Amino acid sequence: ISSTTSGNNTISYQLYNSSNTPVQGAKTGTGSGLTWNGLAAGNGYYVIATGATPTSCTSTSVPANVTTVANPAAPLVTYDAPCDKITFSITISGANNGSTYTIKDKSGNDISSLTKNNVALNPVSSYTATAQDASNGTITIDGFPAGSGYRVSVSTDGCGSGETNCGVPPPPPSPARMTEQNTSKEKLIDTATEKVGFVVFPVPFKDQLTVRYNFDYASQVLIEVFNSRGNKILSKKDANGYLNKEISLNLTSTGQSEVYFVKVTTDRGSSVQKVISSR
Repeated sequence: ISSTTSGNNTISYQLYNSSNTPVQGAKTGTGSGLTWNGLAAGNGYYVIATGATPTSCTSTSVPANVTTVANPAAPLVTYDAPCDKITFSITISGANNGSTYTIKDKSGNDISSLTKNNVALNPVSSYTATAQDASNGTITIDGFPAGSGYRVSVSTDGCGSGETNCGVPPPPPSPARMTEQNTSKEKLIDTATEKVGFVVFPVPFKDQLTVRYNFDYASQVLIEVFNSRGNKILSKKDANGYLNKEISLNLTSTGQSEVYFVKVTTDRGSSVQKVISSR
C-alpha cells in the first residue's frame, strides 16, 4: 500500500487492518509518499496520521484493499527461422500492455543484436509491451544469432513468470552412486545338498515301517511320510541321528495296497523313497 504524499518528520503514520490492529511499525513522514510492503491479502487497511505534541492531532485515510495477484504464465513463444539461417526471430503471443519481457540466450546472457521493428532493444534484452502491441496481440523480436537459443520470461505488476526456452540443455543427471564390489577370483563351488542314504523295510509293510540311516555323520533328522495324493500323513523328528540307527513308524493300514513316499531330511540334504503297503 502506498500513500500519495506525507507530512514532515514530526508526523507519524500507523497502518491498521480491518480489525483495528496495528500492522508493522509506524512510519515517519518524509514529505513524499510512503509504502508498506509484505502485507497479507485483505480488505479495509487504513492509516492514521498523528501530529506532533502537544496537540497530537490525528487524521484517518480512506480504506485500501490488498489482493493477491497470481504470477503471469510463461509467455507463448514461436520460433521463426529465416531462409538465410544466419539469424532468427521469435514471436511472443498474448502481449499485455505494460508487461516487460526479458529475453536472453540459452545460457542466460544478454543478446545485444536484438531489435523490434529494426530498433535495438533498450535496455538490451528487455522489452516493455505497448498498447499497440496489446492491440496486435503479438510481439516479434528479430536478430537472434543462429544457435543462440533463447530464454523468455515476463513480468507484470512486479510479478514474474517462469521462462519459455529453446536450446537450453537439460540439467545433468545426479551422479550415480558407485558401490565397490569385490569379485572373488576363485571358482564357485556347487553347494547342492547331498543325497541322504537310508533303508526302509519291510516292503510291502503293514501298520509298521522301519527306517535305517545309512549316512556316516551325526545330524538331526526329520522323517515325513506322504500318500500317493501328496498329503502328509506322518511326521517324526529325531534329535540324534547316526549311521545304522533305526526308527519305527506306526502307520494305520487302510486294508488296501497303497503307495507311500518316505522323505528323510538331515542337516546336509534329503532323499525320498517309495514304499508299498500290503492288504
